[in-house]
Amino acid sequence: MALARAAAASSATLKQLAAPVAKQSSRALSAKASDRPLSPHLTIYRLPLNAMTSVTFRGCGIAMTVGVGGLAMGLAATGTTMPELVDTIQQAGVGPLARFAVAFPLAFHWGNGLRHMMWENIRGHEVAEVD
Repeated sequence: MALARAAAASSATLKQLAAPVAKQSSRALSAKASDRPLSPHLTIYRLPLNAMTSVTFRGCGIAMTVGVGGLAMGLAATGTTMPELVDTIQQAGVGPLARFAVAFPLAFHWGNGLRHMMWENIRGHEVAEVD
């Protein structure tokens, strides 16, 4: 009987001690326990040039893939030809915007492909030369 009372009392004490700890998030606890700040968010952290070009390179590749696939499916679904589509875009007055939307991802992706080939085969792979 005394053992049961002692167990109940220690269980209640543990619950009282654990209640404030349960309210704090595990992330805040781990940061507090190690006495270091949380990781900076992308809104306050400046990405290095190499990281920005890498993200843009991948985005251009995805945009070109989606664009060419969507264009092919759209032309197949409507039965239009490519010259008819180009004429329609020119008449709508968005020709320069359409040219930029095709030329920028293609040129950027091609240029970065050359840069990667240089890194792999020639030189320029050291951190000091990248940034």
